[in-house]
Amino acid sequence: MKIYRVIVSVIFVFSQLLYARLNILDVEPCHVELIRSYEVEYSHISFVRIYGRMYVIKQKKINYLDKVVSVVLDAITAHVAEMFDAGIAHHVDIIPAGKNFPGKPYTSWPATRSL
Repeated sequence: MKIYRVIVSVIFVFSQLLYARLNILDVEPCHVELIRSYEVEYSHISFVRIYGRMYVIKQKKINYLDKVVSVVLDAITAHVAEMFDAGIAHHVDIIPAGKNFPGKPYTSWPATRSL
């Protein structure tokens, strides 16, 4: 339980940075092509092409709190790495729960989109 308090604290610290990133994400793009989807042990992984660029959509399959926390942790760690050196990090956006998106099997759960 202590780890969740730490995670929530980190979320609040980086909330403005992540919120700015969420505004950039186009959750309803027009030209989306689902290339391929895989189901692995702990997540669903899909490859999509949006406006000619390839992206990876990842959605966890474990309990709800872990799904939310892991999505935010993916975004925070990628953003922190990007702050140090943009060449070593991949860009991660959060696809919010409740939004239908190609490659996201469960609409009611959040997912991440990576370059």
